[in-house]
Amino acid sequence: MSAGPSHVYLPPWPDLGGGLPMPMPSEGWRSKRCTPLFISFFSTYLIVSLLCVFIASIFFPAASSFSLTALIVSFSSMLIPISTAAALMLAKMTGKNKGITSYSSIFQSDSEEYYDDDAGDSGSDYDLSLEKLNLGPTKKLLVLSLNGLLVHRVFRGESEGIPKNRLADFRYGNYLVFKRPFIQEFIKFCLESFQVGIWSSAMEHNVDEVLDYATGPQRSKLLFVWDQSQCTDSGFKSLEKKTKPLFFKELKRVWRDVKKGGPYSEANTLFIDDEPYKALLNPPNTGIFPEPYNAEDKDDNFLDPKGELGSYLKGLAEANDVQSYVKQHSIGQPAITSDHSDWAYYSVVLHCLGNK
Repeated sequence: MSAGPSHVYLPPWPDLGGGLPMPMPSEGWRSKRCTPLFISFFSTYLIVSLLCVFIASIFFPAASSFSLTALIVSFSSMLIPISTAAALMLAKMTGKNKGITSYSSIFQSDSEEYYDDDAGDSGSDYDLSLEKLNLGPTKKLLVLSLNGLLVHRVFRGESEGIPKNRLADFRYGNYLVFKRPFIQEFIKFCLESFQVGIWSSAMEHNVDEVLDYATGPQRSKLLFVWDQSQCTDSGFKSLEKKTKPLFFKELKRVWRDVKKGGPYSEANTLFIDDEPYKALLNPPNTGIFPEPYNAEDKDDNFLDPKGELGSYLKGLAEANDVQSYVKQHSIGQPAITSDHSDWAYYSVVLHCLGNK
């Protein structure tokens, strides 16, 4: 007796009718999705075929082997859809067809995505619930002022604002700029835990000059850089300086226009400016107001990540809600409210803005 073949020959997939051969499922699909399904399919098909042989041998005992074989192949080919449906039902009942959504999905190509309907019953609902819980960004947003917080910029002709005990770090045009100690370390620290935007009430070209020198390559990591053109001009002048326009910085513009990393809102945005009035149009407890930088103070360490502000921001990064955190943790100057000594002036400004 000769030895059996070293491999099993599988005949071509049978014709489905209309000249359309049944396509072989893709290798990727077969390896990832349907190995259990095809085991069920061929098991069912084999059982049906053997049953056909048994029935045919009973009812057609005198038929030639060739005629009998042709009859069996023709009849069993008609049972392919039935076998497939039975295999699908069997695999579904035994929990082996995770990832199969329909009969037609068997014949998808490798380039198509597979939609796990059954898998969704056990996993996607859970994933969806996590997405619903994670509605906000992974990092909170810090909106930082420039002059008075990170640097001290002064016009050359204003001798009263020029420190007597140090030279300017750099100059451009008619301005002298003094960098606040730890500015580089502070920006790096903030970028590690927050999304960071710079919003200055200076004109754009002045902001660019100062920021390029003060932050260097870290500027490219900032979420946005805004200037005076994004501020709200009240039409009034500052109480501190009669020639200085009174600008507001409305966070609602940030929440509306800044999409990257968002969405942002009062729940995940902190505004930091040395001039509290600039936040008058913002929701309460969305800003803190450090004392303005005094460039003559050589021991200034407010921006030191290990200092007071750094500790404050570390706590904020872990907090669930910015407004709740700010309300419970005070730092710097108080916000301008009805209890403020200058409220009479600012209430008039707000009243006029409300009538515009």
